[in-house]
Amino acid sequence: MDALPAGFSAKWLGPILRDRLRFMGAVFSDDLSMAGARRIEGRTVGFAEATLAALGAGCDLVLLCNQS
Repeated sequence: MDALPAGFSAKWLGPILRDRLRFMGAVFSDDLSMAGARRIEGRTVGFAEATLAALGAGCDLVLLCNQS
């Protein structure tokens, strides 16, 4: 459906999660301190870019738990 991980995909978070499944709760991102959770289109991005991508896709809250 989409090459992006669900946490960065407006297609998954909007039409599927919110519309089809009617989920109205808060949507949290993956913990973006994990490099694997910041992979977008084959590259690992920084915290700021990953945060903007997650919020832009429809996440309500972004997790950054273990920044080192």
